[in-house]
Amino acid sequence: MFNENNTRSTGSGASTETMIYTLHSGVTGNIELNGTQQKEWFKHYKEGSKYITTEGGYIRGLNPKLVSKFKMKKSGKLENTLEPNNEVIEDVKKIQRNESKLDIVTINKSAYKILCSCNARYVSTLRDDLTKLNCKYCGKLLYPDRSRNKVDTIYGRAWITTNLDLYV
Repeated sequence: MFNENNTRSTGSGASTETMIYTLHSGVTGNIELNGTQQKEWFKHYKEGSKYITTEGGYIRGLNPKLVSKFKMKKSGKLENTLEPNNEVIEDVKKIQRNESKLDIVTINKSAYKILCSCNARYVSTLRDDLTKLNCKYCGKLLYPDRSRNKVDTIYGRAWITTNLDLYV
């Protein structure tokens, strides 16, 4: 069922369902998929690889990494009384179980009081594990001085971060 462009085309006699998807940007779209294409979509969704198909003479591509949610909806035909595809339902349940088990990564942040040789003075909240950073005005390298105590700022206690010899 692949054509010369290595894309899958929808079969004319196969019953199709409409997959309604929403991208992370909020854009909603839909695409007609038959049972084989649904299985293929779930495989691509699990792997995170791009899915390409043809629908009504149009080549459609969908990147699963950009899809925030999707659902299958049966076509509005009354004669379509088939049972739901159990393999597809099981694939959806597996994906949902795996997504709920994803590790949550926490990033600890600290306040940094920036004193730069370009006379820039500001406070910034950045990752806690930084060993060097750049001034947002001139781009020069700055180094947090962790051997000294933190100082009080509007963001709470902050590390002094400088490239001045006066503070080193």
